[in-house]
Amino acid sequence: KNRDFLIVAETSSYTLYKVPMLPDKFSGPPKPLQATELTRFYPDSLAGFPDGLTVDPSTGNVWAAVLGPPPPIVNLVRVAPSWLRGILVRLPVALRPTGKKLRAMIVELDSSGKLLRVMRDASGQFGLLSSVEVAASGKVWAGALRGRRVLEVNV
Repeated sequence: KNRDFLIVAETSSYTLYKVPMLPDKFSGPPKPLQATELTRFYPDSLAGFPDGLTVDPSTGNVWAAVLGPPPPIVNLVRVAPSWLRGILVRLPVALRPTGKKLRAMIVELDSSGKLLRVMRDASGQFGLLSSVEVAASGKVWAGALRGRRVLEVNV
């Protein structure tokens, strides 16, 4: 809302980062800090993989499309040595370990990272989300990862 920070999704680590924007003495527009200066926006890991992000122009709240929950095997693979991860990602799809089916979620956080709302597609009928957009009218739209579908939610 004030354009004093960016929110960045690191999908593979279930994490959102807050990147402060500092005025640049030489060219005017704000620039992000170095990657080493990132801070977690939402203090805990999200219950899934964050993807598309947007900011509500009227409140400054952050909305994220999230795919989750991740199968337990994903947590094991994340901490595995890189050579083992390399082997696992090259396995044919039929041989890859699977878990629960991923479900679509939309989360809303305030500008400090406090979780305000979680909306889940418990039925799994919509599929996976890759983007989210919010309008001043109180509607949230989310785009499907596959196919040409848009989910509309009144909030």
